[in-house]
Amino acid sequence: MKNNIFYLIIFVLLININNLYSENINQELNERLIKLEVKVEEGFKAVDQRFDSMQIQLNDLKKHFDEQKEYMLWGFGILLTWFLSGIAILIGFVLWDRRTFLKPVADEIKDIQKQQNIFYSDVQEVKKEQIRIKETIISFAKKDKNMYDSIQSFGINVQPV
Repeated sequence: MKNNIFYLIIFVLLININNLYSENINQELNERLIKLEVKVEEGFKAVDQRFDSMQIQLNDLKKHFDEQKEYMLWGFGILLTWFLSGIAILIGFVLWDRRTFLKPVADEIKDIQKQQNIFYSDVQEVKKEQIRIKETIISFAKKDKNMYDSIQSFGINVQPV
């Protein structure tokens, strides 16, 4: 029985040592888990900070692109305005040049019309003169028989008196 008690005491001691050891292990594991949880939380905080900084950088980049887009739109607007202004100036120049080109032609047409009017009035005067001459010749032909025969040979009908 002495042996049994000895074994029993050893067994109890081993169980107590095991409990003490397991408590130390549990306490160590808890401390490790707490440390690990703190590290994971710190890692998540670092990742969150990193994402926040990346979000800020992306917002800055978006703002920069918006500014560049606005500058490009202004630039294209100014370029288009210059282009359309150039076209308008070119059209104005063509019209002005055409007018200056056509002015001498119009002046020459006016001169020709004046000359034509002068010529027409001269022709009218000549016709009137011809009629007077014809009437004079006819009046002489009525008085002179030789003149009458001469006029008849040209095909001018004169009524004898």
